[in-house]
Amino acid sequence: TSVEFWQNIASGVGKWLRAIFAIAFWSSLILLTFYAIMTQVAPSKVFRLGALVDLIESVKTVLLGIFVFTASVTGIIAGVAAIANAFGASFAVSPIDVVNALIFQPIVDMVK
Repeated sequence: TSVEFWQNIASGVGKWLRAIFAIAFWSSLILLTFYAIMTQVAPSKVFRLGALVDLIESVKTVLLGIFVFTASVTGIIAGVAAIANAFGASFAVSPIDVVNALIFQPIVDMVK
């Protein structure tokens, strides 16, 4: 019925958002690596690859934010899990599950 219809839409939107987040994460990692290499090769903007590097410089803050967001969410979950384990409780979500759900699984789903 209509509840199932909206659940299917929400599930599809969630899969697409996770896929977009994973692509953004991996592209940020690739672009940051490229940027680090280019700063060592040619530290001046004049000698860099022109428009491509200017594009990277204009979006690197957003991409770095995505990378830092992923690292902080994983760190928070790891901290909560460590505190829960210290008090003898169990925490159902591990940092590995979070990284897998945010970064790796959407890419695997897209390839399928």
